[in-house]
Amino acid sequence: MTSDLTILVEGKEIKVHKAVLRIRSNYFRSLLTERWKENEEKTLEIKESTYVAYKALVEYFYTNTLNVPFCSAFELLDLARVHCEEELQEMCEKVIKNNINVDNVSSSYATSKMLRFEDLKTFCMGFIKNNFSSVVVAEDFGQLNLTTVQEILKEARIS
Repeated sequence: MTSDLTILVEGKEIKVHKAVLRIRSNYFRSLLTERWKENEEKTLEIKESTYVAYKALVEYFYTNTLNVPFCSAFELLDLARVHCEEELQEMCEKVIKNNINVDNVSSSYATSKMLRFEDLKTFCMGFIKNNFSSVVVAEDFGQLNLTTVQEILKEARIS
């Protein structure tokens, strides 16, 4: 009711308060300064994100808690990096690490590689090495591209 900005993501609205965003986020503090046209706007359209991930980002600014499904955790982690939110990055990494399993570790490794999350990539590789025989027969592993499969097999081999 008292919001003064609507963030539009995938055609869905997220009602927010510019003051809250300015206080909680250096990114929004810069974006919503008086000299930027975004400060005068009533709607800010976000095209580079999904609604679920961006809503989780906004909820974090309001509550300092993380509420995101595993399937959106990498995207939120990337948003946290873009918005320079180190605490949120750590929270996302914890969610991802706590939810890694045989059925998602291969795609998580590939995503970590693609987004250059080296710590998560290393974590996934450790999981792969420890569960190699189960990982390589999982559907997730079979969906990787050949280059990633070769990289995993090369790094996972026991010296």
